[in-house]
Amino acid sequence: MGFLDNLDANLEDIKDNLEYISKKLLSESKDIKQAAKLKYEIFNENRILSELYEKLGVHSYKLIKKENSDLVVDEIIEEIDKHRARISSLEMGLDLNVNTNNDSVENNISLIDDKGEDSIIIIEDEDEGK
Repeated sequence: MGFLDNLDANLEDIKDNLEYISKKLLSESKDIKQAAKLKYEIFNENRILSELYEKLGVHSYKLIKKENSDLVVDEIIEEIDKHRARISSLEMGLDLNVNTNNDSVENNISLIDDKGEDSIIIIEDEDEGK
């Protein structure tokens, strides 16, 4: 019966490890979702920034051509500064998200049980050297 007891213990270890991996994958998917949301917000902020730069460019063109322009430059510059600051903040959040995610994957992916080498599952990152 020793074989069956050992097999039962190993199966229990595998079950525990698989439960841990499934929880970890769920956590990682939330991190990926958050990173995608931040990237989308950065994209939208850059689009708004481009529109503001375009308005400023049209205003400058009209002034060079000695045409009238009713654009209030100070308001546009204030808007540009606001959106640039938001982009910077979002990018820092994205960097933090990515760095935290990479650290947690590298530090927590090896599962080692106190019962010995027979109950170890190791998942290696193939892209580690890249």
